[in-house]
Amino acid sequence: SQQAFQGIYDDTQTNILRMPNYHSLNIRLDRRFHFSKSNLIFYVSVWNAYGRKNITSYDWDEFENKPSESTQWGLLPIFGLEFEF
Repeated sequence: SQQAFQGIYDDTQTNILRMPNYHSLNIRLDRRFHFSKSNLIFYVSVWNAYGRKNITSYDWDEFENKPSESTQWGLLPIFGLEFEF
């Protein structure tokens, strides 16, 4: 790949190696408001609470001419409302 200045995939090596261990901690807090025929739910959630950089894929960096790692989001706060009827 480095001599060709592009990623060259070797199909004979598919699934030979494993990705690094993946783990994350997701936390969610809900507050429910009950009405006669419905519910309103307010929630706050944190995905990947400790900010671990999990690798999702390996790619070829054409500018650096070397393999690179793609990672998922770090710490991601989320909030929202749900209405149940």
